[in-house]
Amino acid sequence: MNYFGLLLGPWGLWIIDTLLASLATMLFFRTCRQYRLALPWLLPLVFHLLLRNYQVCRGIGMTREYTAVFQLIFLLS
Repeated sequence: MNYFGLLLGPWGLWIIDTLLASLATMLFFRTCRQYRLALPWLLPLVFHLLLRNYQVCRGIGMTREYTAVFQLIFLLS
């Protein structure tokens, strides 16, 4: 993943990271809305904010962040 991000230039890693995090958050929101939760936006918002927090993931392109995103996309699609 990092190799493809570097091919896109200095903002490549950030673009790939943002697209994957947004995709996972939208799929999570869709699932929460499908199950008719009282606040379907709350859990996806917390997931996205924690994923983008520097103290949790320690920067862009870290293994923990990609693992969380890919597992959520796999489970929700």
